[in-house]
Amino acid sequence: TENIIKVQVQSTKQEGLVELQVMNNGTPFSKGFNYDSFTTRGITTNRDNGSGFGGYHIKRIIDNHKGELKIATEEEVAFSEYKVNFKMYFPLSHG
Repeated sequence: TENIIKVQVQSTKQEGLVELQVMNNGTPFSKGFNYDSFTTRGITTNRDNGSGFGGYHIKRIIDNHKGELKIATEEEVAFSEYKVNFKMYFPLSHG
């Protein structure tokens, strides 16, 4: 199967924010994946077995642009072809 990364940008219900959704149809986050470490420090439990998106760099983008990250739960992606799915929220301007 071809590895597809899909990106969508859209406005949000909250005025002044934009949502960047990134999805991948590849390998889902592995069992034992530590969402807390990924979202707070940008690291995975196993450097050789991550999602392929580079948690460290995602964390830096979020921090540098005063954004937020939400990773879809297993339940949210259960019936989706995109098993890795996360959303980043950014202010339209972060002056």
